[in-house]
Amino acid sequence: MKNLYLAMAFLLGGVALAQQGFQEQIDELKQKSDKFNVFLNFQSSFDVINTQDVGTETYFKARQLRLEFRGNINERIFYRLRHRLNKSNAGADLDNLARATDLMYAGFRLNEKWTLTAGKMCPSVGWF
Repeated sequence: MKNLYLAMAFLLGGVALAQQGFQEQIDELKQKSDKFNVFLNFQSSFDVINTQDVGTETYFKARQLRLEFRGNINERIFYRLRHRLNKSNAGADLDNLARATDLMYAGFRLNEKWTLTAGKMCPSVGWF
């Protein structure tokens, strides 16, 4: 009987020491997930073409398959890489980097308003 009480006291004491506050667990999880994130983006379609000569043609088409890595190494240093898996890996003329690589850069946050970034980036196109 003494052994049973001793085992229960040991187990209950270990559980009581192992518990963290709920907010502490969330903060720890946020810190871990911010360093390395992987995204797999997939876009496909089901196309139907109706012509008088041939009739109706239907087919599935995989339009994009992208693999993306991004994260924050610390509060100031960050990185991002986005690569298309269904595009040719042939090198570009200027830098011989694969045309399938959309983004590949690293950056340093100087302060809240200024960031220094180096690497391959997409041009910003759009209106407001």
